[in-house]
Amino acid sequence: MRLRTFESLRYRNYRLYWLGSVSEHFGEFMELAAILWITNEITRSPFLLTLVASCRFMPVVLLSVVGGLAADRSNRRDLLIGALFGSVLLSVCLAVLSASARLTVWYLVVISCLHGVLMSFNHPVRQSILPNLVEKEGLLNAISLETGSVIASQAIAMPLAGYLIATVGAPPVFGLRGALAILTIWWIIPLRGVSVAAKPEERSLAHDLAEGISYVREHLVIFVLVLLFLLPRVSTNTYVSLIPIFAVDFLRVGPAGYGLLQGAAGWGSLVGFIVLASLGKLRPKGLLLLCISIVVGLSLGGFATSRWLSLSLIFLFLVGGFNTSFIILNSTLIQSMTPDRIRGRIMSLTEVIRGLGPAGSLLFGVIGEHAGAPSAILALAAICFFVSLGLILLSPRVRDIG
Repeated sequence: MRLRTFESLRYRNYRLYWLGSVSEHFGEFMELAAILWITNEITRSPFLLTLVASCRFMPVVLLSVVGGLAADRSNRRDLLIGALFGSVLLSVCLAVLSASARLTVWYLVVISCLHGVLMSFNHPVRQSILPNLVEKEGLLNAISLETGSVIASQAIAMPLAGYLIATVGAPPVFGLRGALAILTIWWIIPLRGVSVAAKPEERSLAHDLAEGISYVREHLVIFVLVLLFLLPRVSTNTYVSLIPIFAVDFLRVGPAGYGLLQGAAGWGSLVGFIVLASLGKLRPKGLLLLCISIVVGLSLGGFATSRWLSLSLIFLFLVGGFNTSFIILNSTLIQSMTPDRIRGRIMSLTEVIRGLGPAGSLLFGVIGEHAGAPSAILALAAICFFVSLGLILLSPRVRDIG
């Protein structure tokens, strides 16, 4: 079997896009690791940890549809560059406030919300551009490599952030994030021929929005796939938010050990993406999708009960690998089944789910506040397991997709 792991990189536009993804997400994960560590130092509260993490996504629930409409009606490349400039400004604010010892949890909440506003435009634009960068048969490979850029960044950036926090403090982490966002803009600027959406032909925004919603309503399979994004989004935001508590209170490791824990899922994700990118057609994708989610639930349960660093790293490695495989398969199915003219609007709905997922993790933050962080993760593990098992047994249309 011929390996096709890096096949999409032969396309010039995709190479530029992918390099921009690497630099952008590397900075994002470093910044997130620093924000969560500082939040735990200030509050020691599971609820406030999940709140700060969720605020980076909750604006997406309200605004990503607007971002999707913009992606279908405007210059996509310029819209993406504008969102990246906004990220630079937010990182500068974090660096200044942190260096002056004025960074409070409420500053973190506000800045995280503003980050979510920018994400509401950034992500639908990125996803609507991607299918135009490669040929259709290479879409699974392209999405796998794009996801790989995210998870490889997580695997390296979060341990590095932990090391930097332990040695030089958080301000340089925020400054480096701003510099990497500028580098991303430098990669994106040369993109040509894929940045302008089709002319809206005098259609109203309301008409375009109604068309996207109607398409999803009439295609039940796509509707179910969009909803299934809730599982990896809720689980990822919850365990990432609560890792500082496990690091300090249960595993008793410092910032460096905390960085390893945050990076373990990234290394697992890296393996998951390489496996999917290297394979050809996989069928039936629906059944595979649901089986993967069951394994995620079992791995989360293992992490919740572990009190040894090495074992916890293994379980997080498994969670990251299988969660990433789930997201790649799900994204591939949705994008391959959606016409280009409305893809921005359909993918914006997945961003709504991306925002609802972290908002849902606030429930587990409340559970952690009252019953402890391990109980919150165990409850999440049970939901992943039983929802997926139920769909396998009761929904053949979902099970046989792809």
